[in-house]
Amino acid sequence: DRDSTRRLFGYCTDETYHRQFLSGLMEDLTDSGKFHPQYSLDSDKAISGLSINYTPEKSNIFLKLTAFEDVKYIYQAIIAKLFVIEKMEVSGITQSSIDAAEAEFITLYGSTNYKEKFMLAVDFFSKLAGILYYKNNFVTADPIDNMSSALYVFDINVMALLDDYCFKMSGRHNADNAIKIKDDIRKFFDVLKIKDVDKANCFVDLYKTVSGENAPAKYRETVAETKNNVEGYLKYLDNYHFGSTDKEINIIDRLWDRLKNCAMRREKLAKAGCKLPCNACKYANRSLLILMDKMFADNDYKASLGVSKVIILLRNTSHRHVRFLRREHLSALAYSSEQLADIMLSCACSNVAKQEEDKVDIHDIINKKTIYLLMQLSDAIIDEGSRRKNIEKYVQDINADKGLGKLDRSLLYYWSAYRYYEIALMYHESEHCLERIARVLEDYLSVSEMKLQDDEIKDWTELLDNLFTHASRTVGHQYDNFDMAEIHEMKWLFHLEHTEDVDLSILTQYDANLQSLFLSLVRSKAMLMGLSREGNIQYVIDVYKRVAPALRNECTFKAEVEQCYTKVLLNRYIFVELMDGDFMKEYKKSLYGNEKRYYQSPCFGKLAAYLEADHKKEIEEKLFHIDGSVQARLNLIDYLVFDSLVCLYNILRILPPHNQISTFTNSFTADVYYSLWEWSKYYEMIYDLYFYYRCYQAGDDEGSKKIVAMIERLSEDEKQHQMKYNELIAKCAEVMKNGGVVNKDDFGYRYTKLFMNLRHEMDDATMHHIYTNYSAEMAIKYYRAARGVNSEGMEYKDLIYGMYVLDDDLRNDTCQSNLADERYLLNSGVISTKRKELQKMYEDSNINMLKHYEAIREIKDDRTPHKRLDERFADSLFTNTEY
Repeated sequence: DRDSTRRLFGYCTDETYHRQFLSGLMEDLTDSGKFHPQYSLDSDKAISGLSINYTPEKSNIFLKLTAFEDVKYIYQAIIAKLFVIEKMEVSGITQSSIDAAEAEFITLYGSTNYKEKFMLAVDFFSKLAGILYYKNNFVTADPIDNMSSALYVFDINVMALLDDYCFKMSGRHNADNAIKIKDDIRKFFDVLKIKDVDKANCFVDLYKTVSGENAPAKYRETVAETKNNVEGYLKYLDNYHFGSTDKEINIIDRLWDRLKNCAMRREKLAKAGCKLPCNACKYANRSLLILMDKMFADNDYKASLGVSKVIILLRNTSHRHVRFLRREHLSALAYSSEQLADIMLSCACSNVAKQEEDKVDIHDIINKKTIYLLMQLSDAIIDEGSRRKNIEKYVQDINADKGLGKLDRSLLYYWSAYRYYEIALMYHESEHCLERIARVLEDYLSVSEMKLQDDEIKDWTELLDNLFTHASRTVGHQYDNFDMAEIHEMKWLFHLEHTEDVDLSILTQYDANLQSLFLSLVRSKAMLMGLSREGNIQYVIDVYKRVAPALRNECTFKAEVEQCYTKVLLNRYIFVELMDGDFMKEYKKSLYGNEKRYYQSPCFGKLAAYLEADHKKEIEEKLFHIDGSVQARLNLIDYLVFDSLVCLYNILRILPPHNQISTFTNSFTADVYYSLWEWSKYYEMIYDLYFYYRCYQAGDDEGSKKIVAMIERLSEDEKQHQMKYNELIAKCAEVMKNGGVVNKDDFGYRYTKLFMNLRHEMDDATMHHIYTNYSAEMAIKYYRAARGVNSEGMEYKDLIYGMYVLDDDLRNDTCQSNLADERYLLNSGVISTKRKELQKMYEDSNINMLKHYEAIREIKDDRTPHKRLDERFADSLFTNTEY
């Protein structure tokens, strides 16, 4: 096959010379005793077909590089070159680029004592996986749904090993037969789709699938010959990859379920526009397998071929099971586990897309047995026997549930990384892994919106509590339990008795290390319990004052942003509880239906019901201590709206100088603007109500109608909704009047004070933040940027442009973890759903329509109750002299 060989060797184009070249190459290799043209880490396994490009002369030069055995930075040039290709080349990294880089390293690596220097291979493949993880795409020269591509992801490069098999089967000088065998096998792997191959009938007739069943006798003979060639090659792969001499190991039977499910999943997500880091998964798995082979004394992974790698890692998370306790070895094992955890999360998809065309028939869940296992493993005191027993029981239970899901694997990989970092005494990294577990749980709760049973909630809650306990102990070990001395100093400073307790949130270690984890756990518990459950509002009452305490000098910008964001989420839970439902959520759902709904009418209806309710809610009494009057309840609504807008403004004030993806992702920034849009809508409705109440209290019916006409902005064909809107806003005003709500005091009207309070916090230059058009457009912009970063868009190019290999940017665990969270949200359809919701709302915006630029309409005096300009000075006695 001229084309395939030219791809392999690069310069053979003439067919006659091509056959002579193959025959001569086969003879040379046989005479030299090196039948295999490729060499892997164990010298009897092939890795890449391109290593044949290196001549013996080049190999002799590399053999002199003895420094390579002890200095791992010699091969950094290979990684740097690959990174430059991704930055500068039009097509970026391609399959040939990866093969060339791998071949160069294997040729270098062949000059070392690979049995002792396995860490070089681990580091190289880990860095290669890091580059491909940022790229986040399935890089292959073949279609993604054929047999060849499916096997390639599982690190079985059938094309690289094909020449070796052909030489072996054809004899010394029969090049024509070698080409025939190669052609038959290539067509099987390239043409046949994996979805058309059944496990029980793996060796189906290739040409029967391609050309139909009505074939002549001579053709059927060819089919039989092709079948024999394919069967022989697959048996060769079995023996070659697993070295099976005493028993047969069928690679297809052993991997088929995982292989086919992975290929079908990749095809479905690709049709939905999702990108997956499949190539990164391949090399991260290879790096981890090398480590497991060398570091585990009992070679557990070889004895358990049917068990997932993460289970084997969990079984060996103790000192006595690890062969090497050097910090470098343990950190590499932990990092490879963490890297695979990020990859598994990037591949996960809990589909919640509301639009039919966005739906994917994939819904990853976190198995309750996984939560129960992590809850047991994170127990404060657990002996080795109990730990192994719990893991074995989990393996039995999970196999009954048809295996581990992507989210299950991600959580278990993070826990394994935490344990190995802890054994290596790398406390900062181990605490980060605990934060990652908490963040995965938080993302899952926010995406799935599932209702858990009481026993499941108990396990989740206990797991969250255990995570914080482990993190606190880890931070204590990191700083030699300095918090004990600080507590003693605090008691002396504040003149406390030795038996009195100190507020632990004022400790230095809490702000610097534990606050992010604490806030993530708070958000998870708030979502986990749900305010609709009776009695669970007590948790929000207890934790509310702890979320955003007074700012301290040592508070980092990250902690300040997370504090404000968590406070906004809790304010929203409280607002929904007071309104007896999330009417804004129902409005968003209606955007995709035929019936057009409005959020204004449900808002005023629920607000009127809340204001005139006789019974007081639990959160009013225990948290805000209000008397249940209409005036007090309106003040509470004002506070929630004002406090949320101020918190969101503070986030936007902090983010621009620090808006790096390694700290906060584009999707997080978009969520901030999305929340700002929602609270701005609440602000508009409250402002409109107070504006309307001014004329209603004065008995000016004509002025009230004009105000409604001005603030409603409805078209002529929406009279039915207008009538309902008039009734509900009038009912709110009536309740306010009956409740004795003061319209104007010595400081001005209610709507004026609400606006002026915001001006004190936001200043004139940033007042545009409260206009819903602006916040919606900015949210759409950052949601698009989130997709661009993870699908090789312009934002991705901007990201990698400032990254450098020697600065160790490939191991920026914060950035990689953030990208994993964002990819999970992208695959699940959350980001696209929110973006399309905002686009749907503002598709008829006046600012984007030509007719509103062409028509110049004069504002008539009868459109507003303000007849003259000087009457506006009566709105408020307060003058803002600061701006």
